[in-house]
Amino acid sequence: MRIIFFVKSMGSSNNLLYWNKILQELYQYEKNISVYTRDTTAIVDNTEIVISKIFNRNKLRTFRKIFEIVNILRKKEKPMVIVSEFNEVTLVTAIASLLVRRSKLVLLIENHPKYLIKYKVKSPNKILSYINVVYRRFITAMADIVVANTAHAEEYILKELSAPSRKVIHSMYLTSSMGELNRRTYCQNRVITFISVGRIDHWKGFDLMVAAIDAMDEDIRSQCKFVIIGDGDKKKSIEAYVLEKELTHCINFTGSVSFNKMRDLYLKADVAVITTRADYRSLVGFEALSCGLPIIASINDGASNEVVIEGYNGFVIDPSDTRVLVEKITWFVNNSAKIEEFGMYSLRKAKLLTPAIAAKNLYEALGAAALTNKLN
Repeated sequence: MRIIFFVKSMGSSNNLLYWNKILQELYQYEKNISVYTRDTTAIVDNTEIVISKIFNRNKLRTFRKIFEIVNILRKKEKPMVIVSEFNEVTLVTAIASLLVRRSKLVLLIENHPKYLIKYKVKSPNKILSYINVVYRRFITAMADIVVANTAHAEEYILKELSAPSRKVIHSMYLTSSMGELNRRTYCQNRVITFISVGRIDHWKGFDLMVAAIDAMDEDIRSQCKFVIIGDGDKKKSIEAYVLEKELTHCINFTGSVSFNKMRDLYLKADVAVITTRADYRSLVGFEALSCGLPIIASINDGASNEVVIEGYNGFVIDPSDTRVLVEKITWFVNNSAKIEEFGMYSLRKAKLLTPAIAAKNLYEALGAAALTNKLN
């Protein structure tokens, strides 16, 4: 089996991030793996996987790559092609795969598009929405197998894209992990550390987090430490607000931190807080799980129902409701003995969401595709 990824993005800033571990695990099943992408030529640790940067940000030039993709596929014996979502790279690859009849195409869909930001800020034009659905149905029809990462994605593919159930697999293929743990310590120095990670922009809602901290009782706040990790266009204004409200004693901004160093920061924390206003499927929650953290998750995060079991390892809230966010932070302060119990539940749940399982699911989806007929 020859596995070829044609994807718009894999990782960030020449770093594969969570894909590094997934590809390492997939390599245990198949050594012949190639990746063609737009953003990176990073190296997959401990493998001979080849990553090539052949696409760029010019969509017209991407469409011109179809003949190059056809040539790549023709040189491979029965290539198994993996594409992700419905972007222009997926489209040209799907067409190329159709021209090379002995290739098989596996389409990965991470979540229902209702969690995309553009769906949250305005109602799309009806005509454009119709064209968009037709376009997505066209790509779905060309795929031999469609892998739905979530139940929401599966429902979308079956109901709105009208894909036959025989070609749809609901199977987790994308996760992020800081490594597997069995136990860890909590509430060191009698202070509860809350951690929030991501781009500091409007959509990630860090301003909502800071507003809740400002609204807390001083007695509760004195028992907390808040660590905000990331950078972005709202960082300066939020820092200025923190300074104005005299909250610098309990809020620490770290700036950007490399993916490889995140594990230590998660392990020093006690509770993860996700306050996003709109997120397709944030992987921060999966990282928090793998480090045994209870989670206060946003209802606007497409991954919230994957990472949180309400009342067992955390809570799902509307972060724009300051009162509720304060209430849940306060709950962990007043029930600090429960933090370890919730954290242990997260660790058990994380064992079902590892890169090894994601790679196994991907490989099995490829096996299912190998048994199909084109345009089944």
